[in-house]
Amino acid sequence: AKEPVISQLLKRFEVEMNILSGGLDRLQKTMVGSLLVELSGSTEAVQEALQFLNGKQISCEVIA
Repeated sequence: AKEPVISQLLKRFEVEMNILSGGLDRLQKTMVGSLLVELSGSTEAVQEALQFLNGKQISCEVIA
């Protein structure tokens, strides 16, 4: 929540993102969020976008 990661991703890579669901949970004193999204674009663009997210220390799981 400290930087606009989704905006950066959409401006930097030729992908589209569809938000499917999301939520926040509190684990002791830490807020943890999850966001289920669908990325569409070329295979290369989607892979680059996932690498970008990993570089931001955002855990990604690909569900095919």
